[in-house]
Amino acid sequence: MEVRITISGIGAGLPKMPVGVNLISGCYIETKPNKGGAAARKYGIIDSLSIGGESSTLIFGYAQTEWMTVKKRIFTQ
Repeated sequence: MEVRITISGIGAGLPKMPVGVNLISGCYIETKPNKGGAAARKYGIIDSLSIGGESSTLIFGYAQTEWMTVKKRIFTQ
């Protein structure tokens, strides 16, 4: 199985200040059964309009991993 993670956000905050505003933040996990052109499924979590906290985004933030191979493990007792 192949997996890719994407995180993005839009907001405003000042560095080293405890106050900020996130208009929208999201984290998406895409999965596909194999390498190549297989169709991917996307799962996401979105948070809209967060005020307060120290984790605000400065204008726009975006990060995405490369496709990673995840091996299936079977645990036995």
